[in-house]
Amino acid sequence: MVITIFHFGVSYPLEIPRAARIVEVKMEIEKIFDMLPAKMDLAYNAVWLRRDELTLLDYQIPSGAKLILYKNFLVWIRIDPCRRYSLMVNDETTVGDLKEMFHANSGLHIMRSNLQYPKDHDLNDGCFLWSYGIIDESEIYIDHLW
Repeated sequence: MVITIFHFGVSYPLEIPRAARIVEVKMEIEKIFDMLPAKMDLAYNAVWLRRDELTLLDYQIPSGAKLILYKNFLVWIRIDPCRRYSLMVNDETTVGDLKEMFHANSGLHIMRSNLQYPKDHDLNDGCFLWSYGIIDESEIYIDHLW
């Protein structure tokens, strides 16, 4: 069967067996994008395909389906000069999403704080991290904790 992989608005047709597991789909995608399967998230009709052992059949993905590929990457939140916190995000993560993820994982409230990247450059909560050039292993700063 043929499915289409979308990544950043570009589509790539991919021929794959209907019984292929998600991890096998990711291994085929790796050949196109040079992206490790562990750094990928796939979505179909707003459903995350997170269980790599399941097949396209298990997820009821038909031939001709369009899957969206997201790249996962690690960012660091600098809390103070001696502490920082790591979070795994993806291409669709906004600054506001990052604040919510940070709060959920650390318990620290930063919704009223500004995040900065680079230091002293405030980030808009509605913007995607990639729009600021934030990539794997980037360090993001908190202007202050409330």
